[in-house]
Amino acid sequence: MNEKVNLTGIPVDKFFYGYIYPVLAKEFLFSDKLKTFMQLVNDRFKITTLQHNEIVQNWYAKEKILS
Repeated sequence: MNEKVNLTGIPVDKFFYGYIYPVLAKEFLFSDKLKTFMQLVNDRFKITTLQHNEIVQNWYAKEKILS
C-alpha cells in the first residue's frame, strides 16, 4: 500500500501549481467532476483545508474559462 504524500507544510500560494498540477495536470484539465478529482487528490496526498480550498478555487477558475 502506498503512503500519501504529506503536503500540509507547503504554503498555499505554492501548493497547487508547484505540486498538484504537475502530477495531475491531465486529470485536472480533462476531468469534468470536481468530486472525482478531489477523491484522486485525497487518495494520493495529505492536504489541509486551506489547500483543499485552493484546489476548488482553481477548479472553478478552469470551469469559468472553459464555459
